[in-house]
Amino acid sequence: MSTYMTPGGAGANMSIKEYSRKIEPALYNAMQFIPLIKERAEKIMDGLYVRRLGRVATQTMSTTNDGTTVTFSDLAPTAFQLSPAWVLAAAAYPDSAPRRHGDEIDPAYAANLTAALAAGLDTLVLAEIQAGTTTPIGDGSTSIDSTKLRAALTALETNSKRLVKAGLSELNVLLDTGQVGASLAIPEINNAYQRGDGKSPTVSGRISTGLGFKFDYTTLLASDGNGKHGAAFHGDAIHYGYNQRPKAEKQRYLKQTRLMSDAEIGFETIYQELLQPIRTA
Repeated sequence: MSTYMTPGGAGANMSIKEYSRKIEPALYNAMQFIPLIKERAEKIMDGLYVRRLGRVATQTMSTTNDGTTVTFSDLAPTAFQLSPAWVLAAAAYPDSAPRRHGDEIDPAYAANLTAALAAGLDTLVLAEIQAGTTTPIGDGSTSIDSTKLRAALTALETNSKRLVKAGLSELNVLLDTGQVGASLAIPEINNAYQRGDGKSPTVSGRISTGLGFKFDYTTLLASDGNGKHGAAFHGDAIHYGYNQRPKAEKQRYLKQTRLMSDAEIGFETIYQELLQPIRTA
């Protein structure tokens, strides 16, 4: 009587398994916050000071005043220091790895390090939202809605002495990705006739504008017992600069290949008035 080989049965030891040549990348949130804030032209070296002038008070004078009663304002600026932080992403593999696993390891590792560094830099600078001194709108038990967005817009226009104006200024809202659904429930975002255009996000899948803000979402916001630390902001609120922009390199050490990508960045909030923290669940 013949014996038939079946998969997983008598012929299992004759099976050969293959792997695809391409190595799929890990997933990282793209850098979204840093490109929206203000970059300084200078290198920051060991620390770059940004000077912000004080405000001048106006005064009235009678037509017979000889000027002796004039009060002069001291415009001595406030100095904000951008201190550099060195951020590094690194990975390594032994010389035997490409021989056994394929030459795809090198480009796959390099691409992952580049993406990791971008996410790491954005995470670092996003912590500046958490350090904001303006009273946050919302908390960790609520989601974004029209009321919170209107409150954020009111705060920005008021605090900036109307330097910020809806429709005339580049206003951004950055929230946690968990707020995508809640955002779609806001009429000024969801309904084309209230957005002022002909594109409905429920059709296009794009949530881009509403209530004068440009919307974006990230997984990198700081999170604690008070919720996810998002914000409505103008790009001039936070200044940053690089001593070294993201740069990749490869090194040899004994019988190992080392891949590294690093950058050195400094940042500081210059205008708290242009940053309105928003906390959500």
